[in-house]
Amino acid sequence: MNRREFCHMFPLTGASLAGVVRRPITQAGSAPTGLSPSAASPPFLYILRLAMAPGLREDERVDALLSFCRQAQIDDVAFILWAEELNTGHPTPEEVEPWLRMVERVKPRLAEAGVTTSLNPWVVLLHADRGRVLKPGQSLRLMVDRRGRMASATACPLDPALHNHLRKHYERLAAVRPRIIWVDDDFRLHNHAPLEWGGCFCDLHMQEYSRRAGRRLTREEFASGVLQPGTPHPFRRIWLETSRDTMVNLARILGEAVRRVSPDTLVGLMSSSPAVHSIEGRDWEQVLRGLAAGKPPVNRPHLPSYTETTGPQYLWDFTRVSRLSAASVPPDTLLYPELENWPHSRFSKSRAFTRFQIESAAALGPAGITMDIFDLFGNGAMAQEGYAPILVQAKALAAKLREQKLDPRRETGVEVLFNPDASYSLWTEKGESFSELAPDDSFWAAFFAVMGVAHTYRRYADQKNAVLAISGQYCRGLKESQVRNLLANNITFLNGDAVFTLYKMGLGNAIGVSGAEWVAGDSGIPSYEQVIDGRIYAGLRDARLTAQASTGDYLKIEYAADSPDLLIHTEVRDPSGRRSGPGMAVVRRRIVTLPYGRSASHQGLLHPVRQALVQTLLTELADNRCPLFLANTANVAVFTYELEGRRVILLVNASLDEYQELELRRISWSHEKAVEISSEGSRPLGDRLRAREGGLVLRPGLKPLEVKAIVFPQ
Repeated sequence: MNRREFCHMFPLTGASLAGVVRRPITQAGSAPTGLSPSAASPPFLYILRLAMAPGLREDERVDALLSFCRQAQIDDVAFILWAEELNTGHPTPEEVEPWLRMVERVKPRLAEAGVTTSLNPWVVLLHADRGRVLKPGQSLRLMVDRRGRMASATACPLDPALHNHLRKHYERLAAVRPRIIWVDDDFRLHNHAPLEWGGCFCDLHMQEYSRRAGRRLTREEFASGVLQPGTPHPFRRIWLETSRDTMVNLARILGEAVRRVSPDTLVGLMSSSPAVHSIEGRDWEQVLRGLAAGKPPVNRPHLPSYTETTGPQYLWDFTRVSRLSAASVPPDTLLYPELENWPHSRFSKSRAFTRFQIESAAALGPAGITMDIFDLFGNGAMAQEGYAPILVQAKALAAKLREQKLDPRRETGVEVLFNPDASYSLWTEKGESFSELAPDDSFWAAFFAVMGVAHTYRRYADQKNAVLAISGQYCRGLKESQVRNLLANNITFLNGDAVFTLYKMGLGNAIGVSGAEWVAGDSGIPSYEQVIDGRIYAGLRDARLTAQASTGDYLKIEYAADSPDLLIHTEVRDPSGRRSGPGMAVVRRRIVTLPYGRSASHQGLLHPVRQALVQTLLTELADNRCPLFLANTANVAVFTYELEGRRVILLVNASLDEYQELELRRISWSHEKAVEISSEGSRPLGDRLRAREGGLVLRPGLKPLEVKAIVFPQ
């Protein structure tokens, strides 16, 4: 994935925050008694990623940087080195020195201001060639794609010469004694333009693939086997295991090089889409711990929208990428999400949206945030952009939310099941592209987020008496007995892809399905979806929904004649009103089907009628297991947490609409002592939070792009 296109305080030798006089940080309001979970909560760190060019008006740039750090409450500056426009390929030792000497000149001045120093070298393998070539004396093995095309500068991660180069390189970086060294997301096997997307097939890699296969392989034969449609060929596992081992080994090389020179420096990794990383078999645990080399693992998950998009689209992508990233990494990982506004000015992203990204990142349970808000070619911090006031405001709220320790693993709600190793088991359809190996486990999480239903990501744990949601080919990664137990012992929402997967696995009888076939969304056969259960949804009788506009393809399902307790709530019709097949249905009072899939399109699935129908089904089927949900909202996410001594609700309004009140359904928590945490500070809610018909009503609700939390002491 192209990074421009998607995608507690601890002592540190030479970069310690201990003993440094910190600037006082003004927080909005003071916490009511009993609100804070601990007397000494960890800080929320602002890490500014900044590019300065050696010799380019350094004194002026440093003065501007120091001024910005004071005004914006920056805690750490991560210097971006030889990046993007200033990148000449793999830097030589001679090219490295001017950059690091510049950092060494600036570091003491930052320390005087209470700001630590980190490094963000831009090259491991190299993001893309862009005309760069190897330099005299560089004998690195270059990446080769499946067609035999060789890169001009992007290096193969299996190459011993690259390993030696990077050991020396990272030892020199560590000699600066930075707080963190950030490994950029060219630490990957895919997306190295101009190579065809997906992996390395150089002679060294082909030798390794052949060794593991027990015979000599050609590129064409091996790639075809990896992508074979249907049942995965044994070559698939060879591809994934080789890729996994290659990157884990490289992570250890980098981590050990840093540790030898600067034992207290942390090594963090930028990452992009977890689904894409699955294609190359990423082992999140081993990669992050390899880089950490005994220290806490550190991750910089991608926040979608380098360039400003709509709030609803951001919430959808944030859920599928950022929140899935947080669920994928080891539980002790320090998360510093990456906020960027490429190509780096307010023409790309507004200050208001920047603030929204910082505050909404609370849903990841971050230790802080990294910000790349200025360009990478040497202009430094630009005061006229006016970021400082909004950053101060955002940090006040982010710090208060950080105090609550909102751990994603303590979230409650619908459990959206995911498998980081899904690429081992899923079936390809065409066998043409490595992108076919990307899993699609996250659909329901995004759907529930914009629909205002509390949910969380979970791995398989033999769940019982839970409310689950499964999409894509998740079930192929489980044993038949495991799948049957999940479906028999839980309420489970399935999208069309999940239903079709179960049917093709021979498990249709577990969900009352005797047949299933895909019908193209633009074929004219699925045109609209008609409510046929006689109920009123969103105030409408005989309500309708689209079945052709941005819904994906339609899965025409045949339910077995003897399917017990089959309730078809909607049916799909053609433009003339003729029945094409069943729409949303409930089988055995525990299986809910949404018969669409095979597409990245989703907007047509989002409608007040669909929201009301889904929330009604949750209420009736789940009963006391029903998750909290918001009534009659659009693009407002709710996250619920069961924490020590308290429960917390996090509310994120990703829309430009203001809600004078929010109705929280299916919640019976004692609310008399509830406290609100918002941009206005922390204060008891009192009669602004009232009981209503089995739920609560919050007044006022949410402003556009607002984030707030409600804490319920226990």
